[in-house]
Amino acid sequence: MLIFILANVFQKPHLNVITKNEVTNEISYIAISSKSKSKNISEFKSDEISIYTANSDWFIDDTLNNKFTNSLNETMLKDSNWDILKDYDLVKEIFKAAEIIDHDIFQLDIIKTKTDYFVLIKLNVNWQSLNDFYRYEKTNNKLEFLHRFDAQDITGIAYP
Repeated sequence: MLIFILANVFQKPHLNVITKNEVTNEISYIAISSKSKSKNISEFKSDEISIYTANSDWFIDDTLNNKFTNSLNETMLKDSNWDILKDYDLVKEIFKAAEIIDHDIFQLDIIKTKTDYFVLIKLNVNWQSLNDFYRYEKTNNKLEFLHRFDAQDITGIAYP
């Protein structure tokens, strides 16, 4: 029983995020632990970020050998100010890392901080609005899963 209790204890925050509900527009402030657990926290100020969005038209989805695949269709990303993410090779590598996702990608947001890249992938899963949040590991071209949100957009990020 002690092991179960310790497993559910929220560990030191790994990252703080600001989310906006896709339906109600409610803002939440959330700490995410290294074990993908989350908890609501007090309001905080986001670090400077840029968000670049790719919608479903940018991916070609297919089934190959009974396995769902996503492949890249386009690579030029712009933020809400129409500024282009200039690191073309990085965009290609992030999209390549996202090809492992086993669902149709509805939207992919690349969130750039001063030091890191994060990826929020909105999945096209029936009537649900599942948004998987990852840190992009540039050294090994992998997406490190951080948390699954339900109908939440990421609008801010801060390191604790």
